[in-house]
Amino acid sequence: MRANKFTRLEVGIVAVVLCAISAITLPKFSQAGTDDRLDTLCSNLQLVRSKLSLYRIQHQDQWPRQATFAAQLTSATNAQGTTDAADGPLVFMPYLKSIPVNPFTGGNAITGGDWSYDETTGRFTADDGGATEGVVHKNL
Repeated sequence: MRANKFTRLEVGIVAVVLCAISAITLPKFSQAGTDDRLDTLCSNLQLVRSKLSLYRIQHQDQWPRQATFAAQLTSATNAQGTTDAADGPLVFMPYLKSIPVNPFTGGNAITGGDWSYDETTGRFTADDGGATEGVVHKNL
């Protein structure tokens, strides 16, 4: 009688099949995190860009200044765009609670690798480590 044991050939075949399945499915799971971060990045870009447009409308067609970007968007401002009540009443409430975190870098600095902002054009972009290279998306 034959004992209920697996032969080396049977174990080898099972191992090869499991490796093949892993090779097929693992890239799909590793890409899922990038997809989530890309969705978050696009949402953050859309949010900040819409707030920048509102800021420009309310501040005589002027974009926030690079040096005071975070303060101008997260604090009450006057018609001149400053956060100092001595320059006029602070009639425009904060546009954002805080500058959003870039999901690819984990930071929220306007300069230094998290976000980029150009005060002459109002262009707000993200540093994503090349993750969006070749991705076609209206918010990038």
